[in-house]
Amino acid sequence: MKKFSFSLETVLNYKEQALGNLKNEHAQCLQKVRKQEQVIEDLRDSSKKTARELRDSTLAGQNINFIRHVGLYLERMEEKIKEESEILLKYRQEESKKRAEMIVAKQEHSSLEKLKEKKLEQYEAQVQKKEEEFIEEFVMNQRLLAR
Repeated sequence: MKKFSFSLETVLNYKEQALGNLKNEHAQCLQKVRKQEQVIEDLRDSSKKTARELRDSTLAGQNINFIRHVGLYLERMEEKIKEESEILLKYRQEESKKRAEMIVAKQEHSSLEKLKEKKLEQYEAQVQKKEEEFIEEFVMNQRLLAR
């Protein structure tokens, strides 16, 4: 009997490749999210540090112009944090979309894999049946020859 061949093997290979690409794209999206989260965390840390320095310099009797400039700088930092947070939200939406695409691709790939397994089981059962028929025929021929 001929060797097993799955008729949808090329489709399965394509789906597997597409799934791999989506996994890579999803990983890149996650990396962008993590990087953006770090940018925001760094901005917040810097803002907190500057606010502490402002408080300390205010208590030390620093020049009003200096305090005003630092206050404006802190306001700009808050705006920057807000802008970066909006970018983070966009990155998270992209990541969520890629995750959904990846889940669909995994399901498609999985269903094709299961179909391949089922077809292989059917093929193996057919091979088994043919072998049993061959053995049965062989035994019958041996019995006839033995008479």
